[in-house]
Amino acid sequence: MNPRFRPLILVIVVIYFMSGIWGCISFRMIREVDGNDVPPVAKQLKVGVTDLTRALEICGAPSRVVELGGKNLLIYEQAEVNQNNISLGIPISDFTGKSIDISAYGNLTRYNILALFFTPDNILHDVVYEAGSDHPYLKTLLK
Repeated sequence: MNPRFRPLILVIVVIYFMSGIWGCISFRMIREVDGNDVPPVAKQLKVGVTDLTRALEICGAPSRVVELGGKNLLIYEQAEVNQNNISLGIPISDFTGKSIDISAYGNLTRYNILALFFTPDNILHDVVYEAGSDHPYLKTLLK
């Protein structure tokens, strides 16, 4: 046999045996958005000047409304969840009676938060805006 065909035969034999044990590889990506869009901090919102009605006109309906000691807090919150999963299954049960299953996954959750604090007279007192935070709104406000 010609020596230059030996590597080719070896490659074909290796591919044949590898195809019998490769099995299945799968990759799954899931992106989920929970909540309405969070408006970015608008230049129209002026602390000490903007009232509650004008803020609602600019930002729309909030996700939550909370009363804190006579003050109103409007919370706009959106959570983006990204999940990735990879699995590898190698069916070698023909040889050993068992199969190999390897998998890994990862989750990443990011929060977009806008919190508007109003005085008892419904005048804007403070604004907190956080985009891409890894904490929900309470941890963001308290850090």
